[in-house]
Amino acid sequence: MVSSESEQKRGATPPRRTAGDVQRRLNIADAAAGVTPGEVDTSTAVSKIERFRVVVYLCGAANANLGAAQDECHEYAEAFGWEIVAEIEDRAGLNKPEGRAGLAQAVERIKNREAGALLTPWR
Repeated sequence: MVSSESEQKRGATPPRRTAGDVQRRLNIADAAAGVTPGEVDTSTAVSKIERFRVVVYLCGAANANLGAAQDECHEYAEAFGWEIVAEIEDRAGLNKPEGRAGLAQAVERIKNREAGALLTPWR
């Protein structure tokens, strides 16, 4: 059993991080976010955190049912809180990547920074 007298003698618990340590951590976070020191006044700035955006890309034969694959992608995105900005289907069969018009559209959306990744049900 712990004595309450010893707790009273110790007093308040000192802070675990010094002001210098807190500033160092802020500088590391700013560097990771690409913010140069002094660029943003963090005491008054309210940052908006955007959701990660993805493009769902499905590929199959013209008569293939992609409903289950589409549902899997939606469930996966929802589990991580990702926003689906577009769904692109290629119905020309399993051609080489160069022959898929939908894949080119999906990759273009990534290049334009409309989304951060393609989400597919298969490798």
